[in-house]
Amino acid sequence: PVELSPDEIDQVKSQAGRFNRVYVHGSYWINPASVMGVRQRALIKECSLASALGFTHLVIHPGSTRGQDNLSALRALARTLNDLARRYPQLTIVIENAAHGGQALGGDIADLGRLKDFLDNPDRAVYCIDTAHAFVYGYDIRSTQQQDDFIGLLDQALGLSSIGLIHLNDTSQQLGSRIDHHAAIDQGLIGLTALK
Repeated sequence: PVELSPDEIDQVKSQAGRFNRVYVHGSYWINPASVMGVRQRALIKECSLASALGFTHLVIHPGSTRGQDNLSALRALARTLNDLARRYPQLTIVIENAAHGGQALGGDIADLGRLKDFLDNPDRAVYCIDTAHAFVYGYDIRSTQQQDDFIGLLDQALGLSSIGLIHLNDTSQQLGSRIDHHAAIDQGLIGLTALK
């Protein structure tokens, strides 16, 4: 766990206060779709720290089904998000699309759209789209037509107004590989032209 002195907290909060929005990324090892209570404790600690430091948004990955069916995992994720919204109304939780398939939630954009069905306030749902994650999951975004198709899918499943952040990343991994390995922009397989 991160331990910060009151002075360090004040310094970060002072800097964060200069901006309308300040994002921080949550830990990768937390599984907010788990039915186990451990997901709550770790995520609550991160939300408490983010709030104390003056962050406005916490980006998290949707998590893993871990033995549950997809629908049960989405419901568990929604329960977690509903609880966090009640506990931390000043902090916006942002759900990022995943790179992996199998037990991972949120690689399939439709999963993120279905999540809204279980949220207490679906109109407040905010998403982060990571371009590298989308590509390695299987969404080809290299051509203008493919980008238009992907944007249309995002609009249909999530609503473009629900996308609050884009992680503009390239990747060294092949389309559909489901391997999460980023590359610097213009040094990966998506390419600079497509990312522009």
